[in-house]
Amino acid sequence: MPDNIVDQLIELGLISQDDINHYIENAKTKSTPLIKQEISTLNGLEHNSPINKKGATYSTIIDGILIQFDERDLVDGKYITPPDVTVIGKGAFKGCKNLNEVVISKGVTTIEDSAFAFCSNLQAIIIPNTVTQIGSATFFGCTSLTSIAIPSKVVELPQFLFMGCTSLHEIKLPKKLFSVALSAFWLCDNITDINLPDPFQKSWNSGLYKCPNSLQQEIFNKI
Repeated sequence: MPDNIVDQLIELGLISQDDINHYIENAKTKSTPLIKQEISTLNGLEHNSPINKKGATYSTIIDGILIQFDERDLVDGKYITPPDVTVIGKGAFKGCKNLNEVVISKGVTTIEDSAFAFCSNLQAIIIPNTVTQIGSATFFGCTSLTSIAIPSKVVELPQFLFMGCTSLHEIKLPKKLFSVALSAFWLCDNITDINLPDPFQKSWNSGLYKCPNSLQQEIFNKI
């Protein structure tokens, strides 16, 4: 068993050492500027549309699974999943630096591990109530994400879900939530608004490790 959380994440295949190095570099600069070369590439596209000449998205979608997102499908930094998508695949958007906003269409039921990990400029995401499962480290390192609402049918928050989301301050949790895994909100040190389910389970405290003192006090009052 690995000695620390980073080694665990690497062993589980949720992140790579390059991901860690990039996250550390962003933390040092306290900013996540868009890469100029990537901006130039996007601006130079012939079509400013999520649909190419053949009427299909550039992203790889097979049997309803969005396997690999292609940034050519962005429109002004925003992406709306096609209606035929039911699963956001593992690492599908991982490291997309030009992604600012995502709207997941109704019909999607599963968001797999690391789906949006290290999307450092992702500020907002809308997740429909059709989603019932969200994988580990899904939003790990999304340093620009400020708020999120977890769908009502999700009953478990997996490990490292929001780890390192340093701008996250508002979270809406489902009332029927019954499990919060270790370090789900690790290093989310700007959370100020979260609706903790009642009764709050004492074991969930580890999932909110290194969160603000005000939040820890609210947790203490519920236990």
